[in-house]
Amino acid sequence: MGVEKFVEYIRHVRLVFPASPLDIVIGNSGGDYDSFISTLMFSYFQHLRNGRVFYPIISFPADNLKLRRDIVHGMSIIGLGEKDLIYVDELKGHGVNEVQLVDHNVIDSPLVNGKVVGIIDHHNDGNQYKSADPRIIEVCGSCSSLVLREFAPEVVKAGLDDKEKKFMSAAILLDTDGLERRVESVDIQSWKGISYNQEVGTLSREFIDAKANIEGLSVYDLLRKDYKEWTTGKIKLGISSTIVPLEEIEKDKEAIGNWIRNRELDILLVMGAFEKDGKFTRELSIHSPSVHVGKIAMLLKEELHLEGNGPIYEQKRVEWSRKKVAPFAIDVFSTLTK
Repeated sequence: MGVEKFVEYIRHVRLVFPASPLDIVIGNSGGDYDSFISTLMFSYFQHLRNGRVFYPIISFPADNLKLRRDIVHGMSIIGLGEKDLIYVDELKGHGVNEVQLVDHNVIDSPLVNGKVVGIIDHHNDGNQYKSADPRIIEVCGSCSSLVLREFAPEVVKAGLDDKEKKFMSAAILLDTDGLERRVESVDIQSWKGISYNQEVGTLSREFIDAKANIEGLSVYDLLRKDYKEWTTGKIKLGISSTIVPLEEIEKDKEAIGNWIRNRELDILLVMGAFEKDGKFTRELSIHSPSVHVGKIAMLLKEELHLEGNGPIYEQKRVEWSRKKVAPFAIDVFSTLTK
């Protein structure tokens, strides 16, 4: 059974037994291609290994799929449609038994309960769920590389066709900029192990272009397109990542305010990453209805190497993506009061 047929089968089983508690695998709430493909691969290869079904839960609501055009592109390669997937909002009112976490190691959705029995992740260790097995937390470019390594025998057993190899391997290239940045040996090994023959640069560009396609998206859409949130102390923090210069975001103050109110945030950080005059550039803007923005900026300025006086700061420490900024911000904001 190929990946497409497996996912369709899982969806069918879920419809036939709608009230039964689930064993699930889920990626982080940001829901990027790495989380998406790691979720599907874990479910598929685990079933090949021992027949066990962990339902692959897509970590965002169905109406957000249109914002993730790299995922839509990947799905089109193997013929998956929107209705073939199970989305996190479908967990409302349903019990969860066991949980496998991929691309994060601490549950980050209020809709996910149940016992965490396994973790495969490449973020900082949150030091929870110590009895999980597997409990693989290892720094690398793409979580999907760790999933492919864990299930290497099943990758061979599956007899993947070229479309499936392309669908699965793209996350490695997206997360490492074509094996050029943030790349570790496991990323190289997993890329080689899946044996997909398309030239690295061509495949990278294909998916990067799909991800970068924001035609028709509003500022509100851009804020929710690649978004994560946390509670630290008394502060609810959200971070939106985007690929456009932040002056485009700042033009729509109403959309920013609406997003903050809808998510009930105390602090919203917007991170921009893009090329400017041929140079990779990062920007940061800070928004808060309850904490002085200048105070927030002072907490971040030295570590992130921020330059400027706001509302848009240039982040000179360009190697710090949200993956690095978030744990630092969570730590320094933990003592803030509203």
